[in-house]
Amino acid sequence: MLSKIKAYLMQRGEMVPLIDLVNRFNVDHDRMFFMLSHWVRKGNVAHYQTKCNLSGNHCKGCSFAETDYFCWKKQQISKIAVLSVSDTP
Repeated sequence: MLSKIKAYLMQRGEMVPLIDLVNRFNVDHDRMFFMLSHWVRKGNVAHYQTKCNLSGNHCKGCSFAETDYFCWKKQQISKIAVLSVSDTP
């Protein structure tokens, strides 16, 4: 399953919400987080976490209240390199 998750992250080439991975591979949240943590520790996957800046009565219950995102780093690096080359005059 790890190789399928890796292929999916590389194919997407962008930050993928944890909930999308949970639904796509039909595993529970904790198990998926544990599998992704393996690659985070090895430096292959970047982990981003969003937190809502609103508090108290301002909260609207949006989907960004607290969400984990994961991105395959090698794919991210190649995109940055392509952008920097094309932006050079």
